[in-house]
Formats: sequence, C-alpha cells, structure tokens
Amino acid sequence: MLDKKDDKTDAFRRAYTFAVSQREGAEKVPELFLLAESYLEKGMLDRCIEIYQKIQNLIPEDPESKENIAIFKGGLSIEIAHEYFRKDEKIVASLLLGYYVESRLKEYTVASLGSSYPSLADCLRMLEENRSFSQYRKGTFQRLLRLRNKAVHEPTHSSEQDFENAAKDLGLLWETLQT
Repeated sequence: MLDKKDDKTDAFRRAYTFAVSQREGAEKVPELFLLAESYLEKGMLDRCIEIYQKIQNLIPEDPESKENIAIFKGGLSIEIAHEYFRKDEKIVASLLLGYYVESRLKEYTVASLGSSYPSLADCLRMLEENRSFSQYRKGTFQRLLRLRNKAVHEPTHSSEQDFENAAKDLGLLWETLQT
C-alpha cells in the first residue's frame, strides 16, 4: 500500500515539474525565434533548424516554426523567398534571399574549383586566381555578392528588383560555367 502511495506522489511531482517547464518554455518562444533569425543571418542553417525544432517541442502546433523547418529541409529557392516578399514579410524574404544567394555562390565555387571556402570573399579570391575566371564572371559574382550583403545586412531595403536580379545573375553565372 505504501509503495503505491509513493508512486502516485512521484507521478504528481513529475507531472507538476513537466507542466512548469512547459509554461516557462512557452514564455521563451519569442526569444527562440529571434535566436533562430540571428543564426539564419549568420548562415548557420543547422543551428537555425535546431532552434525551430526546440520551438516545435515546446509548441507542437506552431505553424511558423513548422513552415521554416519545411523550407530549410525541403530546399530553398528564390521563388520561396520571393513569395515571402509578396506576403509583405520583407525581412524574412530578404534573409532567405541572402542565404540562398550565398549558398549558390559557394556551390558555384565548388563546381568551378572543386573546393569550398568559408567566406564568399575567399571564394572570389580563389576564383580570380583561377585563369579561366573571366572578367564577365567576376562582375556577375561581385553583383551577387553585393546583393547577398544587402539582403543580409540591410533586409528592410530589399526590393522586387533584387529578387529578379538574383535569379537573372545566378542563371548567367551558372550558364557560363556550363559553356
């Protein structure tokens, strides 16, 4: 009889502790979203996804974190970022655009040189050292690098034209690689 009473008391303690931790965790959700955005801005996508998953654990039905996880795991595109811009979520759209352009420029560097580099400045420097990197490609890469920096560091200044320019210039850059 005493053992059953101890089990019930322990179960009540665990339930109470869980309820308190859930309430305290839910209060931290706005901070977690800000942290996730800061990781996105720094290009730390894995950490960003981890934070969104923590939010999902705290609030399983949160549509925003669920949507963000789906975007990052399902592949990001200019069209997805542009759609956010059209929905008047300009900062999110701009950060997604910046991240997408950065990742595509790094992929271009790997495709061109067979190596990756930590920063886009390093990518550009190494591409310039490659004799097959023309002035045309360099100009296109630099335009995309400036667009990426604008999107990440000044997200409120992005425009409809930035999305169009990114799509056009990325297409041109990759087209020159295939020829």
